[in-house]
Amino acid sequence: MKHQLLTEIHEFYEKRGADEVLQQYKITDVNYFKINAFDFIISLQNYCSKLYYVIPEFESEGLSLLFKLYKIMFKTIEAQSFTPANVNEFCQKILYACDVLDKSYDLIFPKNIDESLFNSTSVRKNTLVKKNSLYILLSTIIACKDIYSKNTLIKNIRICITYHLLSNTKYLTSISEEEKGAYKSYDMIEYQAGGGYIDNLCKTILYKNNEHDMVFKNINSDKFKGVIMIVLNNQKKEISYKDKTSKNKRRKLNLIDKILLCSYWNRNIPNMYIQRSYSLEHITPFSSHWSNDINLDIDRLGNLFPTFDEINKKRGNKSLEIYYNNDYIHFTNSIRRLLPENYSEINTFSDRKTSIANTALFNEYCNVNENIYIDNLIDDLYGSTLN
Repeated sequence: MKHQLLTEIHEFYEKRGADEVLQQYKITDVNYFKINAFDFIISLQNYCSKLYYVIPEFESEGLSLLFKLYKIMFKTIEAQSFTPANVNEFCQKILYACDVLDKSYDLIFPKNIDESLFNSTSVRKNTLVKKNSLYILLSTIIACKDIYSKNTLIKNIRICITYHLLSNTKYLTSISEEEKGAYKSYDMIEYQAGGGYIDNLCKTILYKNNEHDMVFKNINSDKFKGVIMIVLNNQKKEISYKDKTSKNKRRKLNLIDKILLCSYWNRNIPNMYIQRSYSLEHITPFSSHWSNDINLDIDRLGNLFPTFDEINKKRGNKSLEIYYNNDYIHFTNSIRRLLPENYSEINTFSDRKTSIANTALFNEYCNVNENIYIDNLIDDLYGSTLN
């Protein structure tokens, strides 16, 4: 660990002095360089940033994330507080907290899904929580380390982050300001006031009995599901076939689509496929025709399911018959309940084109699938006891 930190601080000073006109001090032998308190925090944060996607590199503006945490854990960042015992304790707790946070985030946004299908606010790099939220989350994990098992803590931090992202007011557009405020009141990692407020909140989490889990303990399944339903209904965009053909491209999918689809993949796909890259496919093909006097959303969540590109390309815009081929049956068993058994009653295929013959049945299976996705996530987060 010490060697890793020495390497990080050496790299930090090399980069910082790269554009300087004046000659800079050179670290000639990294193994004999003595780290001071400032160097220790810089190197640890940059080490964590490389090891864990969710942690940013050391920032020179204001008080750095790990400086903030060290200060509330050991009451000061004066040199005398950086004792061997404190430094070792801090390293252990920070690495543990970063690992929990990183694993929680990866369950929400896996690395192996094609992100080109989603809008810019839904991709991994744009959904990372901000510094003050990280400060609160890391404080919570450290405070709860000896209260919850690691798996349970990962689950609860995942609840907290997901609720934080979905309860953003830009997604809650169809409800009153009072209702928005009620949902937002349970998002305790949202930035609400200046640094003093955040510091006091983190101190409360770390040191006040029965408050260590305050950021997630009141987000129950009903509140969580309520937010999901609002966001999902708001993002549906029903249009006529004429409007669809004028644009001739699929609608970029939203944050809620990604969260629900990724959760289904993580929980239902066999282990032999779980790390494999995957994409999304329409049950009723995107290129399908439907009556111009009817509006529907061909890109709605219930018409999508996770699959592999190789199957998607072989299927084209035909029926779902390929998914029942013996070559893919192990995979199909995990998505079978999403595929309507009455497909031929809903869609007809002629002259290499698919037409939606029954839009009512189309919307019916979409509604069923959306409820499957929602119930899958709620059960994953609230229905299982993790050890």
